[in-house]
Amino acid sequence: MSTDANATIEVLGLQRVVGPQWAQINLDRDYALFDLLSGARSDDPGHALIPPRSVDGADAWTGATWLWAAELDAVCKAYQEREGQPATELEAIAAAMHRLNGNASQRTRCVFRFF
Repeated sequence: MSTDANATIEVLGLQRVVGPQWAQINLDRDYALFDLLSGARSDDPGHALIPPRSVDGADAWTGATWLWAAELDAVCKAYQEREGQPATELEAIAAAMHRLNGNASQRTRCVFRFF
């Protein structure tokens, strides 16, 4: 399958991204997953489970968006229910984010860029 998106964990500081970027991976094309993440591949942006958030000025519906770890957990659960199989790559990313977060639920965010 073609690679159609990538995901990067960013470690956040008070005002900006301060740490290295973690665990950038390429995601194979999966339109059901992309719809849940941002509505990026749907004619109806309302398919997004979490409302898209702009990244670096990119169009949040079609270019890039980001999620907190708990929101990524919700996407993984919705994908499992909708498709009948786990979103294995995203579950691994969410687990890494939870470990990096420690006691702070919003220490990391996962940025998705769609091609």
